[in-house]
Formats: sequence, C-alpha cells, structure tokens
Amino acid sequence: MPRRVDLTKLRAAAAAQHATFTCRQAAQHGVTHRVLERLTALGEIERQHRGVHRFTAIPLTRSAEIAAAVLAGGPDAVASHDTSLELHGLRKAWPGAPIEICSPTTWHPEVTGIHVHRTRRLESRDITTVDGIRATNGARTLVDLASRYERVALTRLVDDAICWGVAKRNAVYRRSCALRNGRRGVGLLVTLTDPDAEAVFRSWLERLAWSVFDRHGVAQPLWNVPRHDAEGLIGIVDCLWPDLPLVVELEGLRFHTSPQQRRDDARRFNRLGAGARVLRFTWQDVVEMPERMCGQILAALNG
Repeated sequence: MPRRVDLTKLRAAAAAQHATFTCRQAAQHGVTHRVLERLTALGEIERQHRGVHRFTAIPLTRSAEIAAAVLAGGPDAVASHDTSLELHGLRKAWPGAPIEICSPTTWHPEVTGIHVHRTRRLESRDITTVDGIRATNGARTLVDLASRYERVALTRLVDDAICWGVAKRNAVYRRSCALRNGRRGVGLLVTLTDPDAEAVFRSWLERLAWSVFDRHGVAQPLWNVPRHDAEGLIGIVDCLWPDLPLVVELEGLRFHTSPQQRRDDARRFNRLGAGARVLRFTWQDVVEMPERMCGQILAALNG
C-alpha cells in the first residue's frame, strides 16, 4: 500500500456509519477505486453492496448491515417499516430478518437482498437518525406499517411507541391525517390518536367487556358507579358487583393518560381497596385474554 494514501479520514467517516462507507465517500477522502481493490485483496475491507464497503476490523453487526443497505439505497434512502421499528427498539430481529429501506421514486436503487419500498412522499419531517442510521421516525413508521398489522397488534404497537417516547401522539395524528388516503389501516391510527379518542376508546372497551361477560357466564355488573369513602367521592368505577362488593377497573391505552392521571389512579385504587375487592384489567386482557379475565372474576364472585 503506498505510504501517501491516508485512510484516517475515511476510517473516521466509516466509524460513524458502523464501519461502512460508499465508494463516493472514499473518493471524497482521496481513496481511489484502485486503492479499494488493494484493500479488498488484503482483507482490510469487504464489499457489502454495489458501491458500499466496510472495514473488516470491526465485527459485522445487524446495525452495520442496515447502515450498508441504507447507503446502497442512495443519498435519500432511509431504513423503514419493520427495520425502522427494529432500530427504534420496538421489535427484535430474528436471524435472517429482511432489511427494508424506503427511497423516493426519483431514485431507483437495485440492492440485492434488500426490500426497497418506493414512495412519492418522504419529507424531512418523516426522517430521523437512530444509532447513526437514517430512518423513518416513529410517526411515519407507524403509518407505513398500518396495513401490515391487524387491529389489536397495531393498537398495541401505537401504545408502546407513544409510551416509550418513540413517537408523539400529536405527530402520529397529524401524519396519519395527512397520509391516510389510499393507505389501509391508517384510519385506525387517526382514531386512536384523535384528541377526543379517550372517551371513544373507553366506550368501545366497555361494550366489548359487556359482551365478553355475557359470553363467559359472568353476571352483568352495575356500570359506571360512583364509590365513596369517609373522605368523599373516590371516583366512578367501571364495574361493580355490590353484594360482595367487587370492583373491576378496565384500563385503556396507556398514552391516553398523563403521569399525573396515573398517580391519581393509583391513589384511587388504594382507596377503593379499603372497602371492596378490586381487580384491574388492561384493554389487552379484554381483547386477547377474555377467558382468563372472566375466570378471575368468576373466582372472585364465587369465592
């Protein structure tokens, strides 16, 4: 290797991209195609995709594979869909999981082994950087995945994304409204994140719970009943079987409540427990595990 070839700047650029770099970046730092061929022959670098290499001194990681795919997709490409979900920490990759990138339709990259999505709308507001890799942000990722997940799974994903700070509720709502035309499933995102969604969701959850109780032989309770103690009104409980008394509280989406509301709910739960047996169930219990929920309620009613 000629002494005059200095790889310091190229190594620094690659270090910010999980040891990957493009031929264009190499040229910008004075490293020619012939030098790249020599480095490849020496085993110092290896080809990842057309026009993309990596320094082999750094172990190949999943992040490096994603970074290389995004670089191969062109200057405007980003990690997207389930790969973006993976980068944001909302999904674990399995061995051999495909890498998905998104690129504007003005660019037509052919990246072997990579799923390239085309889009006419990929705005700067939809893009972020995660672990040094350009990716769709949380809100855009949810919009892109809305058609891929069934309703319960998508609802769970939205709840997790907002609660874990991957996406902001108002951002999901705005982008869903803007991009919903022709996109299956995005209407559910609008419904879940609408400013008035709490009341609608709770009403739906109560109707579903009523039907679940009826289907599993649970005597119908009194609904939305005020409960008091020596201090006064504790609050309105979702379900009350007054003879025991047994209270069942149904919890909606986590992002529909603020931290202060959750603290207030904890205090309310403690006050309720002083004068009744209280069971709490999440919306997922009602939707996904109704038999187990009803079994616990029946055990409490018959015990």
